[in-house]
Amino acid sequence: MANRAIWVDAGNDADYAKLREAGITAPYFSIRDPRVTSAYLDAVAAEGFAPGVYAAWNWLPGASGKSFAEWMHTNL
Repeated sequence: MANRAIWVDAGNDADYAKLREAGITAPYFSIRDPRVTSAYLDAVAAEGFAPGVYAAWNWLPGASGKSFAEWMHTNL
């Protein structure tokens, strides 16, 4: 079964009841949200979801693929 995903705007928490009602299994959170840490994602997973993070290439204009990947790695 495939995941149904949604992104959660920075600064917001997912409404788990609404996600379950809509059949969402994978909430994605902004990597720029300072609350989104490995521990935060672990807590979302403990609720039965498959969480992830999202980012956009234009958040780091001029970055190479390598430097963008390194930025993502250091910001989680």
